[in-house]
Amino acid sequence: MKIALQLSSFLLCSLLLSYLPAGEDDPAGPPGSVETRMKTLNQIEPRVLITSLPYTITNRGAYYLTQNLTGVPGSNGIIISSSDVDLNLNGFSLIGSGTNIGSSGIVLDLITNLYMNLTIHNGIVSGWPNAGLVLIDGLNCRLKGISSVGNGLQGGTGIYIGKDWEVEDCIAFRNYGPGISIGNYSRVRNCRARENTGNGFHTGIGSVIENCVSAENKAYGFFGQTESIIRDCVAICNTNDGIYVGPNSLALNNLSSENGGHGISAGGGSRMHGNLSSLNKGDGINVGADSVVERNQMSGNAGAGVNGGWGCRVEANHATANSAGFLAAEGSRGNLFIGNSALNNVTNFVTSQDANFGRIVYTNSLGPEFVVTNSWSNFDLQ
Repeated sequence: MKIALQLSSFLLCSLLLSYLPAGEDDPAGPPGSVETRMKTLNQIEPRVLITSLPYTITNRGAYYLTQNLTGVPGSNGIIISSSDVDLNLNGFSLIGSGTNIGSSGIVLDLITNLYMNLTIHNGIVSGWPNAGLVLIDGLNCRLKGISSVGNGLQGGTGIYIGKDWEVEDCIAFRNYGPGISIGNYSRVRNCRARENTGNGFHTGIGSVIENCVSAENKAYGFFGQTESIIRDCVAICNTNDGIYVGPNSLALNNLSSENGGHGISAGGGSRMHGNLSSLNKGDGINVGADSVVERNQMSGNAGAGVNGGWGCRVEANHATANSAGFLAAEGSRGNLFIGNSALNNVTNFVTSQDANFGRIVYTNSLGPEFVVTNSWSNFDLQ
């Protein structure tokens, strides 16, 4: 009986639904059909199509492209003046006008000093005279999958980001200024910068760059301000230092090779750990006072493997085929060089009068089975 009642109720509801009139927003279909009860894409996810430039976004919502769009001389491409916006280039390009009149591809309007909940993704921004993108300070804002190519003929940046942004899977290629420049407290992941006229990457204070590649840029590969972190990155064939971090910063597990300056350099109070620095025209690693340099490998650099300033602790590193293996800056005090090994450098250990080196052990005098009783010893490998 219970099953019969349930079946009767189901049939009655189905009969009533079949006589309900179709709403004005329902898709076309026979009255009562499945089609009349389905929602359109715009009802599920309302979006606005951008068909020409310049275009100003003044309301929150989702915006998208279905074709390449070319800018107008003297005007920015897309101007965002609202929070809570999702801009999907949908794989298409915003193309600058090619003139010398200042304009950028995507900008945030300066009517407010803080934008929230912005996402800009999936496309190419190229040929804009001022900059590819100029995005001021944000909160919970993201840039993902954007390629900035050949922007900044007037000296601007490929991608310029203000405070507190996330930047991921982006490319900066052959821009006339820095490739990717980020403000304080921002994070960049899985990005590449190549053949830009300025720095490949330039960070603000307290920012993080990870898993990125910077190659053949005309200045620094990575330039990090004070209290920044650069880790798991590759810097190769840049004109100046491959990687620079300001005071009180971290450079961890990076590879820096064939750069025109130092492989990795840092301001005072920084920590260098697990890096490989080779074939650079300056030092492999050059650090300011009170820094820690540990478990790095330096080879084939024109300068020293490690050049340490006042009060540095340099421990468990390996230096081969550099001009000097380990160098204490002249007149520096309070250094501690311990547990390092050096081979085939012009001079393996260059000590200074006031620096503290653990005993330097020459391995050619130890025999095949040696025991070193001093655990702080440095090894001059023969």
